[in-house]
Amino acid sequence: MYTQSKGITLLHTGDIHLGFLYSGLKEKAVERQQDNLETFLYITSLCRSRNIDILLIAGDLFDTPVPDRKLLKTVRKAFDEIAETLVVISPGNHDYYEPGGIYDDIEAWSDNVFIFHGEMDCFEFNVRGETVRIYGAAFTGQYQRESLMKQRRLTGDGVISIGLFHGELGSSGSASKYNRITPGQIEANRFSYTALGHIHGTEGIFYAGQVPYAYCGSPEGHGFDETGGKGIFLGYITNEECNLEFYKTCRRQYIVEKICIEDFDGAKQLADYLLASFRNRFGEEYKDHLYQLKFYGSNRQDIDMERVRFCLKSLYYIEIKDETETVLREHSRDFREKLNGIRDRKSIAENDSLEAYFEERMRRLIAAEETGEDPDEIRIKRYRRALRLGMEAVLNYRRKE
Repeated sequence: MYTQSKGITLLHTGDIHLGFLYSGLKEKAVERQQDNLETFLYITSLCRSRNIDILLIAGDLFDTPVPDRKLLKTVRKAFDEIAETLVVISPGNHDYYEPGGIYDDIEAWSDNVFIFHGEMDCFEFNVRGETVRIYGAAFTGQYQRESLMKQRRLTGDGVISIGLFHGELGSSGSASKYNRITPGQIEANRFSYTALGHIHGTEGIFYAGQVPYAYCGSPEGHGFDETGGKGIFLGYITNEECNLEFYKTCRRQYIVEKICIEDFDGAKQLADYLLASFRNRFGEEYKDHLYQLKFYGSNRQDIDMERVRFCLKSLYYIEIKDETETVLREHSRDFREKLNGIRDRKSIAENDSLEAYFEERMRRLIAAEETGEDPDEIRIKRYRRALRLGMEAVLNYRRKE
């Protein structure tokens, strides 16, 4: 006879990518790896403090199928320390299952850890008197072109049934290298909840008919294409009700800002405005985040981007994208004197050509930067833009004479 279950507590995570290199962050790369590991350990601590019955990991726990041994040992120890929580893993395209690999060595994992090894299968548990069936599968290589979600046999016995898959949601008939899953498949399987992984962001819980499903996203961002707060889903489900909520876990956020530079008189004014804005939006944690700042507009005040960077040094990490248009400014006394001495075409010729003088001066700056010990690509780009705009300005000056 069908009866409504009392429910179980659940934590859904995935795409943690432990061991990710963060190579683009240079000196912050190792620190970000540690941030990511600490976020994972925070998640396992939540299982203990929140009395979580089942921890679902929807693929890509690791960034590679062969993670560092020390890292692997840390992860296994963390699972062993939450023995009261069942841990179920569906390997993804980064940490796929392979014979003889980390997920094949069952004895190396604690007794509360259960791992899918290929085609869709099912683990059945008794959780505080509740029967719970978890259906899932594993990538066995970097790509999975055939859908791993098959039609399960519907029993109608009122147990809690959960789907756990790493894959790409899409329409029926569309191609994918990453285990195409359709809303129709989710609806037909009538899972109490379908926990998905592969997409690093979340937009909340959706429904395929009456069936809830969600991507939890990464619990910690991995780049500036993964902006905003990251986290997990946490709560409880029954065979009729899904009561999961998003819970933020990220140590730091990636934030991308576009700023028009035309309204600011100098680097300090611009930096002060940004710091105040970040503090207002993100609270006292604003200094802990990673910022990519894209400046655009006409740089009429010739604001020095390196000076802006210096004024923002209290922030954890900054990338500056200088997309401004540089306005030609005659800062050089020699250049001003040469320009003031030009009155007609004859004087231009006598003064060795304004174009040649300007071009030679700018190319010298570019060469000095390019051959220096630590070339600044932003500054080089800025010099090249100044050269182009300056030559255009000089030619326009000559046409008017």
